[in-house]
Amino acid sequence: MTEPRLIEDLFAEFADDPEYIAEGIAIGVLEDAIALMEAQGMTKAGLAERMRVSRAYVTKLFNAPPNLTLKTLAQLSLALGATPVVQLQPTAERANPTTNTVSRPVLRARPTSRARSAGSRPVPGG
Repeated sequence: MTEPRLIEDLFAEFADDPEYIAEGIAIGVLEDAIALMEAQGMTKAGLAERMRVSRAYVTKLFNAPPNLTLKTLAQLSLALGATPVVQLQPTAERANPTTNTVSRPVLRARPTSRARSAGSRPVPGG
C-alpha cells in the first residue's frame, strides 16, 4: 500500500506549472480587490460601473478567475483607487518554504492626493 501524499508534495509537484502559478496570481489579485471593495463599501455593481463593464463581467471575473489580462488588472486598479504592483523575483525568493506560497501581484491602495502633492508616489515593489 502506498503512503498518503503530503500537501507539501502536491505543492512541489505544481510549483513549476504555469497554469497553477497563473491561477494563484489571479486569485490573489481578486482577494486584494475584494478587500479594497470591502474597505470602500463598494458593491460589484459599483465596481462594474467604475470599470465600465457589465455586472455580468464582474460576476464572471470573481466566480471563475480567468487568466487576467494586464488591461483587466489596470481597470481593477483604477476602479478601486489602487496601484498594481507586479514583480518578478529570483526563484529562491519566490517560494516561501514555510507556507509554500508564491509571491504574486498585489493591488495596493493609492496614497491620498495630499500625499501625492507632497512628492510622495508609489514605489513598485515597495
